[in-house]
Amino acid sequence: MNNNIVKLNIDPKILDEFTQGLRKTFELMQVLPKYLKMLADLGWFISLDLTPGETKTICNYLDESNIEALNQFLIKDVDNNLEAIKIRAINDFPKRKEIFEAIFQAHLNKNYSLSIPVLLSQIDGICFETLNVSFYSKTNKKPKTKIRLESLTFDEILDIYLTPMKNSISISSNKNDIDYQIGNFNRHEIVHGISTNYGTEINSYKAFSLLNYIIDMSKEIKSHKG
Repeated sequence: MNNNIVKLNIDPKILDEFTQGLRKTFELMQVLPKYLKMLADLGWFISLDLTPGETKTICNYLDESNIEALNQFLIKDVDNNLEAIKIRAINDFPKRKEIFEAIFQAHLNKNYSLSIPVLLSQIDGICFETLNVSFYSKTNKKPKTKIRLESLTFDEILDIYLTPMKNSISISSNKNDIDYQIGNFNRHEIVHGISTNYGTEINSYKAFSLLNYIIDMSKEIKSHKG
């Protein structure tokens, strides 16, 4: 019988920093659903790729109601990852390749009035491929995505990131919803021709953040469905 005991000489300072980091990450995850809902109501969606530090920065901006800083932070993040989002979109949904190429080119050409509605349409298509329901539709004021997701089981972290798909959010609201506000970044207003000033740079970036999010969630949901 081998009774040898291996002792690791770990710097107490490093161990303490590691422990504090784990504690802060755990605390962040406990409150993250609230912030994901707040972000979604502002038209922003974050992916699983963000570090805990970046996520905490976003939460701090929300706590401070510093929406300008929040917008600039998220615009920069999406812009830095735009090519990667395009590659993922085409690789994961190859039959949509020509549409995605046109969308990304329209954005680069600053034709936001063209890129945004087509993006929102493709996001709906991806969601339908994944869950067989529309991303924006509801039944008795309850998101259809929530109803479908309730029939599946996810790990705790993924369940947290699915928060926007389990709640009524601004982009999916319509005039019959209590939280509907004219002028928000809203799919109903855009595709039904109610809004005529939606074609802005920030709204295009918001739509790309949603695309990145739905690609992430689609991949994870499919893996859990088996």
